Amino acid sequence: MAFDDDYRAYADALSHAIRAARPHLNVTTAGLEALQTQVSRLDPHLVISSVPNPAVEQNDEEEGKLVPAWVELSVDPRWPSQFCLSGRRWESLNPSLEKLLDVVDETERLVLISSSSQRSEAC
Repeated sequence: MAFDDDYRAYADALSHAIRAARPHLNVTTAGLEALQTQVSRLDPHLVISSVPNPAVEQNDEEEGKLVPAWVELSVDPRWPSQFCLSGRRWESLNPSLEKLLDVVDETERLVLISSSSQRSEAC
């Protein structure tokens, strides 16, 4: 999870809510300046951030830089959030925690059914 420092409390609250709802998952919070470093280091299955995936914009397809699920969570409730899950894209205006948890659960299902040699389509 990565948000601008102005929204650090929001990111922390969202991380806490996801940890409480899915205690078996590893949830990490980072600032935007550390986002790409953390993605490269942790190789996450899902990123929730206030920005789009910079690796996609740079057409950077190196292993570990693209992730199977990315949520660009809008900090403005008037603008839609962008979702990408294994290459499938959609928008949602002001998504609820329940909708975010649905993406968390679907990402977990994709990871479990994918073999170690076959990674889901990246976002």
